[in-house]
Amino acid sequence: MFLRKGYFLLALIIFFSILVLFASTSVLDLSTQRWRADERELKLNLANIRRGLDAYTGIHGPDSLDSFLGSDSADGILQYLASASFLRGRVMQPPWKWRVIHNLVRNSSFEEDGVQDYGAVDIWHGNFTSGDGVPNGWNLISNGIEQVVATLTAPATYVVSLRVLATGTSQITLKIFQGPNFLVESASMSIKNENWARNFLFFYFSSNQTARMEISQTGMNSGDTGFVDGVMLEKWMKPVGFPIGENPLPSAFTASAGVSSALATQSLSSREFYSVYRDTGSVVKNGYWFMF
Repeated sequence: MFLRKGYFLLALIIFFSILVLFASTSVLDLSTQRWRADERELKLNLANIRRGLDAYTGIHGPDSLDSFLGSDSADGILQYLASASFLRGRVMQPPWKWRVIHNLVRNSSFEEDGVQDYGAVDIWHGNFTSGDGVPNGWNLISNGIEQVVATLTAPATYVVSLRVLATGTSQITLKIFQGPNFLVESASMSIKNENWARNFLFFYFSSNQTARMEISQTGMNSGDTGFVDGVMLEKWMKPVGFPIGENPLPSAFTASAGVSSALATQSLSSREFYSVYRDTGSVVKNGYWFMF
């Protein structure tokens, strides 16, 4: 009799353990589904915003985007686009929040080699001679190029990022100077990527200063190559939900200005978000925060 009661009690324990296990699995699946739903919604919203901005520049001209995005907050800009029927209504609904990002580097992908003059920064002036092989807004230095960026407002943290491919013994060196010649120790690195990757660093300015950027190639033997693309310098704006104590990260690349999510927890699934921080050092992996 006691033996049967023992079997019955064991069967009850197993039965309820299985129920708890299934309930936990269901909750986990539901959480994963919500994550994926948020990610899909983020993609749809960002695609809609970018189509709206394309429609705006199609009407007002390609040079209108910078002044338009610099004219108001992200909410004001998106409300205007929505009122002009360029956006779907769900983009503006909670919980979504948006921010405007600005790339402070001129001719950031080195595609312009014409007569456009970006103007002087203090007494420094970038090249604007057509067809000379020197990208507009940049000047040649030994083994590389330089650009002086307009005065950076402070106190603030800034993030600089660039895509690099460097094979063999070739290396790409990035240096940031405060004012004309003071090297910012935390803003210097040598990069070697056998495959295209986006690298980044961050630095802090305590007072308003111009920043000079140098990009050079070193250690190159015959046949070794080094390529740079998509240089971006942005003021760090900590997004809502960003983990406490983590270092600043670059936003999605934009040649001049764009709109991105202001919510870190909805820009990336947590698993991907944390692996990016803890494992990659100065190399940015693909993820929703960086792709979008």
